[in-house]
This record gives sequence, structure tokens and C-alpha cells, in this order.
Amino acid sequence: MVEKEGNIMKGRGIIALGIIAMVIMTSGIASAEKGLTLTTDKSAYNLGEEVIITVTNDGDDVMVIPYGYQVVDEVGKLVFSPNILFFMPPLAPGETYSYTWEQICDDGTMVPAGDYTINTAWDSVEVKIIDSSSTGRGGKNPMKLPVSMPPTTIA
Repeated sequence: MVEKEGNIMKGRGIIALGIIAMVIMTSGIASAEKGLTLTTDKSAYNLGEEVIITVTNDGDDVMVIPYGYQVVDEVGKLVFSPNILFFMPPLAPGETYSYTWEQICDDGTMVPAGDYTINTAWDSVEVKIIDSSSTGRGGKNPMKLPVSMPPTTIA
């Protein structure tokens, strides 16, 4: 009988924890509409370069931030979603919090060059990943010219 009562108490604790989390997330979403912004330090990155994602509280109140962020590719396919129980201290007005996305997919591989959108529950921002090893000419390397040309005479 004691074991059954212990399981009931564990179940009630889990339910209570879920309700508390929902209240915090819901209040964060409502607050987020009043002044949270999402930015990156640049709009275009070289392949493999860290993407710095910043949340800023532009509002007048302390805000509890819900969830985390997700990255989707140009066709809307989920590429990266940090597997975390989102924890971030509440942000006072004017405060910021930053994440780093290392251009890694959920499967651990590097994302290909392309356009990506970083989404949160309240905002999104687009970034371009560029493969600087190609020239934009269909992936072909540029034509190599001689280092110096012999002088020519004009008649």
C-alpha cells in the first residue's frame, strides 16, 4: 500500500511540475509580444562560422522567455533544434542573452550553404550560409591567369 501511495504522489508531482511549466511558458509568450527581439550578429556567414543569436528585452518589464530556438532550411525543414530543457534567467529591461549555433544539424553533420531561418515562439530571423570555397559560378573554380604578362608593343 505504501508503494502505491508513493507512485500516486510522484504522479501528482509530475502533473504539478507540468502545470507550473505551462504557466511560465504562457506568461513568457504574452510578455514576449511586448518587447523581445531576436537578432544575429550578421546576416551572412561563411560555412562553418559560428552564428551568434541574441535575445533582447526591449520592453519595460522583466520577461520570462519560453522555449528555445529552432533552425529551418529554405523549404521549412527542421535542421536543428537544441535538445535542452530551455533555461534562461528572466531578462530585465535592456538585458540580452546569446546562443551560439555552430551550423550543425541535429544529426551532427554540417549544414550545407543556403538560406536558414532561426525561429522562436515570438520572433524569427533569416541568415545566409555561404560556401566561400566556391565562386558562385556553379561551384567551378575561377580561371587562373598568369601572374605576369610579357610586355607588348602597340604599333
